[in-house]
Amino acid sequence: MRRDDSLVPQGSYYTTLEYKINITRGIPLGLEIEAIGEVDHVGRSTGVSHGQIRGVEDGKLYATGSTTCIIMKYG
Repeated sequence: MRRDDSLVPQGSYYTTLEYKINITRGIPLGLEIEAIGEVDHVGRSTGVSHGQIRGVEDGKLYATGSTTCIIMKYG
């Protein structure tokens, strides 16, 4: 079943090949944070994306992450 918000081609599925997380500092209790993720590439066989976590009030970077996924066809 395809989700409407998925960039993976219909009739395909994906799984993680690699992921990396960098925690740059601890998040203080009670701090409101914002997590932003972006898709960098979706092709026939791979997908790449990245994201970050920032403090809403202070704008500081608390963590970053990236992933590469393999895209496969059913059948």
